Formats: sequence, C-alpha cells, structure tokens
Amino acid sequence: MSSLSSFMASQLPIGENPPNSLDSILDHLLTGLTSPSSRHYPRYGHFVSQHSSTLASFLTASLTPSISSLFSNSSNPAPSSLISLPAYPQKDQRPYHGRAIYLHILHGADGTTRLYIGQATNLAARLSQHADFRYRRDNPSLHTYAMQRSARDSFVVLAKVTQPPAELSSRPDLLMNLLEMWCCLLFRTLQTATLRRYLPDEVLGESNVGLNVGIPLDYGDPEAEALGRREFALLRESGDEFCRRHYWYVAKRRDERQGRQLGHGNSSESVPGEIDDGSVPHDTDGKALQRTQSSEPGEEAESGSSGWIIWTVALLGGVMVLSHVLGPPGTRRR
Repeated sequence: MSSLSSFMASQLPIGENPPNSLDSILDHLLTGLTSPSSRHYPRYGHFVSQHSSTLASFLTASLTPSISSLFSNSSNPAPSSLISLPAYPQKDQRPYHGRAIYLHILHGADGTTRLYIGQATNLAARLSQHADFRYRRDNPSLHTYAMQRSARDSFVVLAKVTQPPAELSSRPDLLMNLLEMWCCLLFRTLQTATLRRYLPDEVLGESNVGLNVGIPLDYGDPEAEALGRREFALLRESGDEFCRRHYWYVAKRRDERQGRQLGHGNSSESVPGEIDDGSVPHDTDGKALQRTQSSEPGEEAESGSSGWIIWTVALLGGVMVLSHVLGPPGTRRR
C-alpha cells in the first residue's frame, strides 16, 4: 500500500472500506504523479512525494460539504442529481473573491446536460468574465461554444482554497491544478480517452458529457502546447456529436485562415463530417454578435448576390453607350 493509501485508510474506522471514490481517485492521481514514468513527474513528482500526507489532507478539506456529501452516496453521480447542489451565488450571498474550483452546468438547447470545471484565483471576477459576451467572443473554446447554444445554466462551487499549510504555500499553482484535475476526474468532465489514462479501472464507469479538453495538470507549463493540440484532436472521435461539430467548426475556420494567408481566399467547401446548424452566437440579451469570421453561414450567398448586381449594372451601361453611339432608330444608316 502506498503512503497515500496508508494515510487515507488511517482516516477510516478499522475494518471499513472507503465509502466513496473520493479517496481512491485522489490516491490514484497523486501516486501516479510520483512515478518517474509519468510525463508530469518533472513538475509534480518531488512536490507530491515530499508532502504526500499533508497534500491529500488539504485537498480533501478544500471540498465544500455538499460535494463531499454527494460522493458519499455515489461514485459517479448522474447529471440529473446535480440539481440538488447549491447554485452560486445564493440569494443575498456576498461575492466570493478567493481561490476556488467551480462547476458550470449547462442545459443545452438539444436537451443534453453538459459539465465544465474551471479554476479561479478570484471566483467572482472569473464568473463575470463568463457572463461577458465579448469575453466569450474573443476566447472561443468548447465551453463557450456550448454556452452560446445553451438554454439555461448554473454555477456550483466545488472547492475553496484558503491559506494552505506553510509547506504547501510555495506552489499555489500546483495546488490549484491538482484540485481541478481531481474534480474533473470525479465528475468525468474530461474526454473519454483522457479519463481512461487518469482514472483507476475500478471506478472508471460511464463518462459524463464533459466540456473540459485540456488537462489541468498542464496549466502554466509552456512546453504543454503541443500536448494541448493532441487533447483537442480527441474531439474528432468523441461519442458526443456536439463535440465533433465543434471540432470541425474550428478546423474549417483554421483552414480558411490559412487559405487567406496563402492568398487563396475563402474556401466555400464544407469540411467532411461537419453539421452546420446555421446558428449565429448571441449575447445574453439575444442580440446577434458581430461576425468576426468572413465565412459565417450566409455570407458566401451575400457576396454572390453583390457580384450579380455589378454585372447587371455594367451590362446596362454598355447598352446605353451603344445606343448613344448609333443614335435614334430613325437616324441610323441603312
């Protein structure tokens, strides 16, 4: 048994097994990071090994009581059960400006509930960004793509990070990444292939319809950019059609930008597998956002119409000039 497992087992009465998956998932995550074979080892290995017991205790204590209670009854709660969680903010609740991990529950217009988990150094400020349509417009992601196409949503605070013990305070960035990663595994909000790499086999179960693409452990790592592209590519094979649509949406616009840079103009050719619902992002007031791409649905048709107008005007102008040169019908030479 690892030192982490020993610590967690010591918190339970003798003869009892862990009542939920909280401990087993956290133990599996932290133990894996101490293995030299883990790609995260250079960044997390020494920190986790040196402070294993204190770290596990602090992360567990950071969860809100409602989340600890939720996982005492289920190892993988269904999205429908999340309605019982207290939404943030509650009536007359003062904004929380501290560090936190939050859950965003999005009820899609297609009837599907999707989940996203994020971290914030200032929770109130972070949620204000999500509510700002300009921020969503300038920071596109699978999460914002789902927000634009949702019918209603709510936020839930999963954990609050107060003053950590002295031995952990030197790396608040790693603490937040570990806590968010743990929550993403608990709620299964990462892509299925990613969950298989980080969850223990005995608690893998069914994945929820998650909107987290990047791995939280990579946040703040300048060398993880290429790995982020690999995680995004998983959307292409996602079991959720919504995620596949987002992948092709981004791929098509990337190809169009590259085409413009090469002087080839816009490509009107659709990307294989893309299902275009013809929707235009809207802000919270229902007003259509200003289009920032030159290839939004309908723009090619508008461009074609203006071309026909130009040709018609030119043709009429030519007829008028020819009529002036030849003169009135009665004066033409026979």
